[in-house]
Amino acid sequence: FGMIDWKRSGVAARAAAERVGIRFPLDTKVSELSVAQRWLVMIGKALTRDASMIAMDEPTASLSEPESEQLFAIIRDLAAQGVAILYVSHRLEEVLQLCDRITVLRDGRIVSQAERGALDKKGLVRAIIGHAIRTPDERDRLAPDRSRQPVFSARSIAWKQAVKDVSLDLYKGEVLALGGLVGAGRTEFAHLVAGLARPEAGHFELDGKRLNVANPSEAVETGIALVPEERRSQGVMLQQSVAFNINISTLKLLRSVPGLPFLSDAKGRRQAESLVAHLGIKTPSVTARIAGLSGGNQQKALIARWLNAGTRLLILDEPSRGVDVGAREEIHDAIRALARSGVGILVISSDVEELTLLADRVLVMREGRITGELTGADITEAHIIELSYHDAHDDQGEAA
Repeated sequence: FGMIDWKRSGVAARAAAERVGIRFPLDTKVSELSVAQRWLVMIGKALTRDASMIAMDEPTASLSEPESEQLFAIIRDLAAQGVAILYVSHRLEEVLQLCDRITVLRDGRIVSQAERGALDKKGLVRAIIGHAIRTPDERDRLAPDRSRQPVFSARSIAWKQAVKDVSLDLYKGEVLALGGLVGAGRTEFAHLVAGLARPEAGHFELDGKRLNVANPSEAVETGIALVPEERRSQGVMLQQSVAFNINISTLKLLRSVPGLPFLSDAKGRRQAESLVAHLGIKTPSVTARIAGLSGGNQQKALIARWLNAGTRLLILDEPSRGVDVGAREEIHDAIRALARSGVGILVISSDVEELTLLADRVLVMREGRITGELTGADITEAHIIELSYHDAHDDQGEAA
């Protein structure tokens, strides 16, 4: 009659929790859990239903390295107990390290299948995108002309304990990246620039003019745009069309009669179709719901949103999170083309490989401070990681 045996339910939940290594109280609200803990709950939930197969779609997209390793240990343990795991991921190292068999899909079709050890990373990339990807050594890096006025500058920016005395200059034509570990203060700095919060000290300059931005709307009016880290919850409007998502920042350009609040559907469709073609966004039409597009195409639509909006500074927070290597390469090409056209580009990424592939210059942050700058051939994964753990106070102590 719909009555629940809570005692038996509790026994089953505790057994599943122990099996996946849950250590927090089981009466904790899920809203209070971290992303990693929520994954443990989802896996435990599947186990209470005696699941013989569990499908995991991008499980480590928002996890730290220690959290990912904990998840991998659970996956291996479940597999040893006879549970089949269908693991979907764009993180190729994880796939090669974790999976017994690899199946590659491209444009909805299986293009390759291999047993563990039969493919290395280069072979897997080639199977995914149909050709070898450029290496960091094969791409040109722009050396900015520092004798000219910067497109954007930050001067002694401080905010709470997250950002501490950060100063930087971004020059025309270059892709400037902020590297560092999660919690280093990079996203908080980006939010200050985009008007989501106001600095407690310091100021910003755009094209040599001092800024006084009070909110995101004023930032957009000034020419500053942000493509946020969480694409689906903070960027795209999932229930709206591709055209709506692209055109939302340039409604003034789409008026039927200048000065009157009536929009031309024809103008909106033409603008969206032009930008879709320009960035190679794969969609059935611009009237299709953006929720039906892949992560990479959603991300390109977010970039397209700002191309006709008079943007002078575009901030991209984790621009290729959750997209495959082919889409990442296309997004990187679009970002570099924007930079070369004169738009200031500030990229934030926790993916050190992405930084080596995309950035002309890398500033590494740790605990709210910039700990070092890398240019040219010095932009390597090893150098970025080294600076990510580097304590600027150590240098001060040695100098003293």
